Amino acid sequence: MKSDTVNPISFSIAFGAVIPICLLAILISGIIISVANDVYAFVKPDAQIDIVIDTAYDAKAFSKLLQSKGVIKNAFVFELYLRSKSIYDISSLKDSELNLNSNMSYSRLLDEIFKH
Repeated sequence: MKSDTVNPISFSIAFGAVIPICLLAILISGIIISVANDVYAFVKPDAQIDIVIDTAYDAKAFSKLLQSKGVIKNAFVFELYLRSKSIYDISSLKDSELNLNSNMSYSRLLDEIFKH
């Protein structure tokens, strides 16, 4: 005769596997949403930021500068974005002043940065 009860051991094993997978999925989703918001500027604060460039920068140093000034949230992602656009050197911006906004998408930032 077959029993209609669930084996508590198999239930706890299944439950123990599902919870970590769900938590990992939530973590990965949060990271993706945060990066997408920074890249595409879905919901970013609106603040005017003036940056004076008095030295030559490579992509990594320039990304860190923008992050420290609050223009972007993630320097590493912006550096990857610059490299995806084949921009490795920002030395042409030496001795210039940029007027940026923290709510700009990465695409709009590049347009504003290189319009000079």
